[in-house]
Order: sequence, then structure tokens, then C-alpha cells
Amino acid sequence: MMQQLPVAERELAQLMRHTKVNSELYTFLLQKREEARIAKTSTINNINIIDPAITPLTPVKPQKTQYLLLGLLAGIIFGGGLAFVQEYLDDTIKDAEGARRELNAPILAIIPHIPRKEGISDSDRSISLVTDLEPRSSASEAFRSLRTSIHFSVINREKKIILMTSTFPGEGKTTILSNLAVTMAQAGARVLLMDCDMRRPKQHEIFNSLKAPGITEVLAGDASLETALRATGIAGLDLAAAGTTPPNPAELLGSDKMADLLETLKARYDNILIDAPPILAVTDAPLLTARSDLVIVVMETERVPVKAAQRMAELLGSVRAPVAGLIINDKSGRTRERYGYYGGKYHRHGYGYGFGYGYSYYSDDRKKPRKKAPWWRRILRRFFN
Repeated sequence: MMQQLPVAERELAQLMRHTKVNSELYTFLLQKREEARIAKTSTINNINIIDPAITPLTPVKPQKTQYLLLGLLAGIIFGGGLAFVQEYLDDTIKDAEGARRELNAPILAIIPHIPRKEGISDSDRSISLVTDLEPRSSASEAFRSLRTSIHFSVINREKKIILMTSTFPGEGKTTILSNLAVTMAQAGARVLLMDCDMRRPKQHEIFNSLKAPGITEVLAGDASLETALRATGIAGLDLAAAGTTPPNPAELLGSDKMADLLETLKARYDNILIDAPPILAVTDAPLLTARSDLVIVVMETERVPVKAAQRMAELLGSVRAPVAGLIINDKSGRTRERYGYYGGKYHRHGYGYGFGYGYSYYSDDRKKPRKKAPWWRRILRRFFN
């Protein structure tokens, strides 16, 4: 039918049809726009801007200050924990109060470490004799206090033979006894210093004297007593050196000849000071305690384990040793800081427990020392022992 219409009418019909389609499409789009507008206005926004974003002046990461503070805190915690574990594993006697408690004996004196000073020497005597070379020093005053303590402990009593021992070798027993002998001689007493530590004699080295003839030769009948007694160069102080190391020191020191020798010497001297071996090293010291009027124990703080001190107390009690008191060798200086005595600094030594305290003491039967147990095993031992 469209082909039968004239050309002009046919074009008009097409245009009218296009106009109708576009009008309907436009109306549809308007309707959708209004629906979208209504939907938008009906939606409630739950997001609010509190603070607008601001560009920072410093980098957000890394936060160096925070990391430094965290590192410092971690270091303090780790260091404190390590110190706590070390202190927990260290069961040595730390101060004079601990020593007094374990041995149930009074403290006679606290001796400081004797430092070596430049320009002080004596060809006749060792620089360890601080009481002779530096009589006005604080260490000399400590030894004079020790002499006074011993004097008041034996006042109005006949106590001539004084034996000095220790728990282990190297606690300062020999040096302390030699200086005590000097202070007694300086006070006007006639003093004999006997070196009965026959396995490791040191007194002849301190006084720059001969080792033999000495006590060994006198007891064996190879030398007279007069040849064994030597002047030290200090008025009123004589030395009886140990002599040649015998094969049986314990039998020799515990013999009747030793008892007779001491009785002879008591008639000549006001005080006889015996340098005995460490009590846990060999059996010589317990034998000598039966010949002595007083026994003094030297103990170095932060070195002697509590179990070793308890064992020493048992040994002294078993032989009924007349223990007068303790001398604390305060090489670490902690006892001085706590109790107000003189002191200094020194290094520490470690010792194991159990049997065999004296392995390193013998010169002819040394054994390989036992290795220290791992830290974790020591912790378990502390909990379950």
C-alpha cells in the first residue's frame, strides 16, 4: 500500500513514524532518570568525614623511635633474665653473712684484696707482706683488726698454737697468715710461722728464705731444730719452712714427733702460727687441728660453693676442731660495700662439687678436671635435688 502512495506522502509517513519512536524513547529515558533521582534521594549515607586527610610531614614507615624503644625494652628484659639465670645458677657464698651462717662461726675480719703498687719492692721479702712494707695502708689496718679480734678471743686463756686453713687452694690463706704473723710480731710477741702445707709450701717464697732444711727434715731426724728455724728480718718473727716434700705428709704431721715438736716450740714462742693445707684438699688439716689451740678458716667470697662450705663444717665438727672464727677474703669488694669494710676488685674462680676437691692440689697425681655441666642440666638439678 505504501508503494501506491505518492512519494511525498510516503516520506511524510516515515518521518512521522520516526518521530513517534524517538518521542517514546525520550519519554522512557526521562522516566528512568526520575526513578534514579528518587532512589538516590531515598538512600541514607552512613559515612561521615570526621577529619579531613592531611599529608604527613614525616614518613609513616619505618618508625625509628618506636623500634628503638622496643629494642631497648627487649634488651632490658633479655639482660635482666640472663642476669637472673646466672645468679640463680651461682650457688657460691656471696658475703660474710652467708659464710657465718653456713659455718656457724663468728667473723674475725674481712680482708681486702692487696693490690700490687709500682715502686714498692724489697729484696728480702715479698710485696705480699703489706703489713711490713705499707704499715699505714687500709689493708694493714685490716690485719691489725684481725690481730685484735684474735687477742680478745683468747684473752685469759693459754692459746698459743693457731692453725689457719681454707676450703680450696688459692683463697689467700698463706698471704693472710704471713701478714698476721707480722702484725703479732710488731705488737711485741715472739712469733713462729710454721709452713705445714708440705705439698704446696709458699711461706719461704714470701720471706725469700730457703725451703730446706725445714719441718720435714726435723721430724725425719735429718736436721736439728736450730737449723730449721730462720729469722725473717722482722723483729720477733721466725720462720720454719716446710722442707722437702715427703711421700707421706699426713702421717708425718700426725705423728707423735710432731706433737713433741710443738710442745718444744711452745716454750720458746708466744704464738705459733701454722699454715695448714686446705681442709677439703687433703687430710693434713684435720690431723693438725688436734694439735692446735685455735683454728681459723679463710674463705673467699663468690668462690666457695655452699655445699663445699657445709662439707667443711662437717669435717671440722667431726674432729671437734676449736674453730675461733672466719676470715673473709673479700677480693670481689661486695662484702666491703655491704658491711663497710675495706675492699677491692679481683677475679673469680670456679670449682665443682662432690668428691675430689684436692685433685689439682697434688703435684704428683693431677687429674683432668671435670667439665662444667650444661646450664639446662644445672637448672634441672636445682629444681629436683
